[in-house]
Amino acid sequence: MRRGFTLLEMTVVIAILALMTHLAIRELGQYRDNQRSAAADKQLEDIRDAAQAFMRDIGRLPRLASNTNENGEVVWTLSELWQRPAGIAARHIKTKDGVSVAVGWDGPYLRMPFSRARLLDPWGNPIEAEDSAGLVRLMADNDGYVTNVCHYGA
Repeated sequence: MRRGFTLLEMTVVIAILALMTHLAIRELGQYRDNQRSAAADKQLEDIRDAAQAFMRDIGRLPRLASNTNENGEVVWTLSELWQRPAGIAARHIKTKDGVSVAVGWDGPYLRMPFSRARLLDPWGNPIEAEDSAGLVRLMADNDGYVTNVCHYGA
């Protein structure tokens, strides 16, 4: 009698391996999406904290600032959180009636990764007023003060 596997046995084993591989890859993708979503939530929390620190120092919420992206398009960003805006003095001590108070821009409130000029979400999308997908990620009131920052995922 010959020893070995029949074609049917080999087919069943290969089918089981293919199914297990498919399920593992799908779970890995969901895990990665969950991690990116958690990172985006943390990033939004960091932006909120930076905006509160900016407001504590300057007395107003950050305004949307116009920048030019790599396509030459004007976009609106939160650059006031990492670049001192024109017309706002750097942090200094002001004394009035014998009380000393630190006033002025004490940034950067957000740390930008080296050589990056704008914020990107964990999926690599720019966090600006409107991106190439037409999604408004930064919302501002009529005076240009940022009122909401959100992410949409991939």
